[in-house]
Amino acid sequence: MDTINLPLFEPSLEHSFSGVVKSLRFCKALKFKEITLSSISKVLYAIQGCTGTSHWTTLRAIPSAGATYPLKIYVSLYSRDTGSGFYEYKSSRGKLVFIKPGKEKQTKMFIHAIFSRTTRYYGSRGERYVLMEVGHALQNSLLESSVLNIDMSYELNIEEINRELKEGGKPLAVIELGECIEKPAFEHRNRKYEGISIGLRHVKLPELSLEKAILKRRSVRKYSSRKLSLEELTYVIYYSFGRLWNDHRPYAPPLNVYYLNMFLVAGEVDGLDSGIYFYNDEKNELVLLKKGDFRKKLYDAALRQEWILKAPVNILLAGGGVDKQYLDVETGMIGQNIYLAATSIGLGTVAIGAFYDEEVADVIGVDEQPLYIMPIGRL
Repeated sequence: MDTINLPLFEPSLEHSFSGVVKSLRFCKALKFKEITLSSISKVLYAIQGCTGTSHWTTLRAIPSAGATYPLKIYVSLYSRDTGSGFYEYKSSRGKLVFIKPGKEKQTKMFIHAIFSRTTRYYGSRGERYVLMEVGHALQNSLLESSVLNIDMSYELNIEEINRELKEGGKPLAVIELGECIEKPAFEHRNRKYEGISIGLRHVKLPELSLEKAILKRRSVRKYSSRKLSLEELTYVIYYSFGRLWNDHRPYAPPLNVYYLNMFLVAGEVDGLDSGIYFYNDEKNELVLLKKGDFRKKLYDAALRQEWILKAPVNILLAGGGVDKQYLDVETGMIGQNIYLAATSIGLGTVAIGAFYDEEVADVIGVDEQPLYIMPIGRL
């Protein structure tokens, strides 16, 4: 069989984003379990499916710096109908194109990258953006697999990055779907900060299903002038970063270790004074680091991107203590959660990786590596 036409992605399951992140199906080790083609199709769509078009490009389920889309996805699958085979996923056509027969009963997805697609525009910083995009893809695959009640694991091969896509070259990441035989153990090694703390409470808000949020997610750079409520902000940060999945954050980080921290640069949030805050995920509270509205300083440190100044609050992700490539992937995982959390309750955001690192760190007042700035605002 040369080509497999995949079913169209239809948001048929009504599980909410806030519900799915509490029961993620990530495993350390799996055994083979035959996965239906419709389920494989949905996971592939979550990784790189086409969700719409703009005037100049195709939009996809995860963001890509400058819409350069450096990732290529290959699939090794087995079914009783088709046997074993190795395919390339053509997201724009919704097809699996046959490459060669397979040798094993397995369902694996291989994420490769053509780095030059991104580095030609962004130089060496483009390598960071590619790895962040891998993180977005891994998180969406975990979320969609969990909705489908399928266990998932992944492996990274980023110690020696293959900058050119070559025959037989190692993929950046390998996703496997199957049946769990061993659960992972996670560690939290992120830094802690002290100060005046504000406990947060999360309330039930109207929200989209996860699959509808995946379809609707966009990078939004224009926001209304209306303030954000503290309840809305709490929803976004708690369900993207809080300890709600077996007392861990709602994603499976590289090396099974959480290294990143979340900070807020708040300006116009009802119920929250302007200031810079550290989000203590262990206690679900905000710790005040600096009083005042620092959005203008953050805007200046981030190449004067107007949406940073206009948004009522900016989320900043930063970290350290491990090779930066692992930080980049973890950043993408959290970033995808923030996108989907915001989209689920009718808010907008965009992932920003272009800024002066040292100047942004000075604004926040930390010596960690800034990785993403994500403004949050009303549409």
